[in-house]
Parts: sequence; C-alpha cells; structure tokens
Amino acid sequence: MKKHFITFLILVFALPTIMADEIYYNITQENSVSQIETDLQTVINNATSNDMVVVTGSKTNADITLTLNIPAGKIVVWEATYHSIGVLGKNSLISFLGSGTFEMANGELISDTAEEIITSTGDEATIKVSGGTIAVKVGNTIVAVGKNPQVYVSGGYLSNDADDVYPVIVAFEANPSLQEALVHISGTAKVEAKGYGNAIISSGSVIISGDAQVSNTKGGSGYNQAAIQASLSVEVRDNAKVTASNNYTILSYGDVTVSGNSIIEAKENAIAIYIYGEGIVERFVNVQDKSQVIAANNYSISHNITYFHLTVSGGVVFAYGNDISHVVNDNIGITDSGVILAWNKDAGNTNYKIYSTEDIFVSPESATAYWDKKGSKFGISYTNGENTGFIPLEINVLSTIEPDFLNLIIYPNPTTGELRMENGELRMENVEFFDIYGRNLSPLTSHLLPLTPYPLPLTSYLSPLTSNLSPLTSIDISHFPVGLYFVKITTNAGVVVKKVVKE
Repeated sequence: MKKHFITFLILVFALPTIMADEIYYNITQENSVSQIETDLQTVINNATSNDMVVVTGSKTNADITLTLNIPAGKIVVWEATYHSIGVLGKNSLISFLGSGTFEMANGELISDTAEEIITSTGDEATIKVSGGTIAVKVGNTIVAVGKNPQVYVSGGYLSNDADDVYPVIVAFEANPSLQEALVHISGTAKVEAKGYGNAIISSGSVIISGDAQVSNTKGGSGYNQAAIQASLSVEVRDNAKVTASNNYTILSYGDVTVSGNSIIEAKENAIAIYIYGEGIVERFVNVQDKSQVIAANNYSISHNITYFHLTVSGGVVFAYGNDISHVVNDNIGITDSGVILAWNKDAGNTNYKIYSTEDIFVSPESATAYWDKKGSKFGISYTNGENTGFIPLEINVLSTIEPDFLNLIIYPNPTTGELRMENGELRMENVEFFDIYGRNLSPLTSHLLPLTPYPLPLTSYLSPLTSNLSPLTSIDISHFPVGLYFVKITTNAGVVVKKVVKE
C-alpha cells in the first residue's frame, strides 16, 4: 500500500512541495525469514529515493539472519517486533549492505544468542535509532563497519548483558588511516552495557548530547574497557550523562569536551576521563558551563601523554583525596569560574556539620565549598562566581547549626552602598567579596563602618577583614560598580555564601 503526501502552497508562481512516500510492508509470524527477505528486498528495489519503506508487524521466531541491500538514498524504517528463537549463533539478527539508511523507529529487536542485532557493512551506510528497544544477551546491538559509517541514536533503549567484552555499539572505519566513524547519541536515548563490555567503541569521534544517558554497569577487566572509547574526539554536552564502574568512563585518544550541565561519573575504581596516546602528542580536556566530572576512588582526569592541557572554565572536577593533586594527575588550568574539588574520605569522618569545610580541599582561591543538604541528599555545595552546584555523597551532614545560618540577615539587598550583616549567635570571622568572574575584591580596609550598639575593635578596620567581627557588621560597597556579587562569610561554625546586588 502506498500513501502519497503532496502539499500545494497556493501562491502565485508557487510550485508543489513533494514529501517522501511511505511504503508499508507487514511481517507476520507465519512468514519465514527467507520469504520476508525476498519480499522486503523487492519493495526496497521498487522504491524511489524519495520513498521510505516502513516495516510493521511481528515475528518472534526468526531462525536465520535477515539480509538486505539498502542502496544509497533509500531508507528502511523498522517498527516491527522481531525476535530470534535462539539458534543464530555467531550471526546477526539483521544485516544490510549498501550505503542507505536503516532506522529503528519503534518496536523491538531482541535476541539471546545473536552476536549482533543490526550490522551494516556498506560504505557511507547509516544506522539510526529514534525509538523502540534493541537488546542482546551475548553480543552487540549495533555494528557499523565500512568507510565512514554513521550511527545516530536519538531515542529508544539499547542494551546488552554480555559477560564478555562485547560493546553495545561499534562503529569502525575499515581503512584505519581514515578513522572517520561517528557515533552520536542524543535526545532521550539510553545506551547501557549491563555486562563487562564497553557501551560505545568508535574508531572516530563520539558525541553525547541532549538528555541522553550512556553507562557501563559492571565495567571490564580489560585495560581498555570504558563506557565510551573513541579514537578521535569525545564531546558530552547539553545535560547528557555518562557513567561507568570500573577502568574508565571515557577513554579517548583525542580531545574531550564536557559542557552544558553534563555529568561524567566514575564509580568504584574507575577514572572519569583518561586521555591515551603514543609518542609526542598534544591533547586537550575542556570542562565548561556547569558540568560535573566526578570520580569516587580514583583520579577524575588522568592521561599518559606528553603535552596535556586541562581547562576548567565552569562546573566542577571532583575526586576523593587529601589534596587537589588527587583530582587531576597534573597540569591543572582553571579559568573564569571553574572549580577543582577534593574530599579526604580516608579521614574516616562519617558526620559533618552543615556549612563546615572540614576535609574539603578546593581550588582556585576564589572558590568556596562546604558541607550542605539539598532536599534529602547530603553532600558538598560549591561556588565560584556565578558557577554554583552541589555534589551528593554518601555521608551524613548534621544540620544543628542550620537555623543560625537561616537567620543570617544581609540588608538592604539590593543596596546602593551600605550593607549590613547580622547573625546574633555566630561570630563572623572573615568577610570576602567576589565578582561574577570569581575575582576576590577583598580586603575592604577603608570601607568598614562602625555600628552601635556593637562597636568594632580597631583591628577590624585593618587589612584584611578578619578577626573579631561583631554579630552586627556594616560594610560600605558604594565604590563597587553596579552588578551582582557574592559575599563569603566565614563564622566560627562554618562558611555561608550569599548573593548581593549593587545598584
């Protein structure tokens, strides 16, 4: 059955706009794989380059590989439920030649024994997944091999349970000198390696974007096991999340960029980002916006190359350790409002007072970090200029002093000059101001105003603004340009950071 869609724009001299035709082919349980292959190939051959061949129906007893030839310019859209019956062995569930496009839009492609679910071997071939489920027990969900294969996953769920080293997705350039293979995971897609294999292996670049999630649940025993392994660059952006439990979350032979509030998380003993290279090479890792690169028990970022450059211009890079050097193995380069953060978990403390900074190490000097509670989660809050965030951790944060901080009053806010700070029970030991770029504007030596009935000692007017600040303090910031600022107040019970607007 063929459906034609022609839209006419009724304007003078306007021409009709012709949309692609949809040609439907329905498979049934009674159809043998050989019959489906013959009939479907005939439909593909008869379709024009503007046609989309849509496969619907259901078959749950496929016993041999369904092999198709999809020429360049032609598209097969799969919406059927299609399972194997467990006798495929080392073969694929569906294999296609040619330089066309196979798109999984809905339905299911599932096998317990096939080594591969979808295989493409044609040059410039494209595999797309926009919905549905692709699952395999012992092998790969997608293998794209040839010259410049393309894999785009914008929706759906892809997984394997392989106890071996089978990846979920493989894109491999047949000519190693080109290495142009690309894997792009986006939208609502979820790619999960539930066994010991990689989630993605690409001999080219990998892009993870949107709300996509890529994970390696168990990790692997091999030295190169990772959630993502790429021969060229890796880019994670726009709220995407990549996690792994062992070895590496991202193993890249090229540059890595993390941006747009994305999360790279390394659980157990994994390294979040590892840059690998041979010989004298130069590589870059960039952490931007409010992204988070987090490691549990290993380096957050590491490498083995000669010239390594790290820029943290936003967000946070976090790991356990008693020094910042435990977060990144060398060459830290922070600009603007980035944060490098470490927690000395080995100190053995299981309880921290809210807003305290015990066992926390932070860089650069303009950044602040303290124990905090967000909803039902405990962890570390951090601030550097406009860059603020929270890292949840398995720890208890005692909120016994929280009411005192809640009663901390800073007024008037916004202010044209004088700024008063009042917190009756706590002693304010240090007050610092930062602009939105994280630059420390303290000390405010000549701008303290005495305020009765709590006159400040003479030492409080000297540089820096530190000891013996009274429960009621007034500071003149009339010399500040109009804009947004952050005031960091250190008390005898911890640290609090507030926003202040200068009018």
